[in-house]
Amino acid sequence: MDGDYILLHFDHERDHPYYLRGHVTKERAQEVLEYEEEITVKAVAHKYGRAVRIGPGHPDAIDGLDSIFRVIDAPRRSYYAVTECEPLLPFNAESSTPQGVTRTPG
Repeated sequence: MDGDYILLHFDHERDHPYYLRGHVTKERAQEVLEYEEEITVKAVAHKYGRAVRIGPGHPDAIDGLDSIFRVIDAPRRSYYAVTECEPLLPFNAESSTPQGVTRTPG
């Protein structure tokens, strides 16, 4: 369902984007992420993602087979629509993308 939170585990706690299923507005993303992670959304970008299985020889594999979440800008077979949400953090509050602007794939 559009707007569902996609729970991913990252090496660093908060310096990464968050993802929601489907292409949703910044306002909807804010509602979901305020509830799920208690964060403020700075900007959203409409992307496409999927979980990819990786083998033991892959540099990102931890113990044997593992999965990573791959995100691309343009639609492609086996990828589904996701909204990438950039959190508002103290170090990115003054970047070039003003709050309220939606970035879309080019």
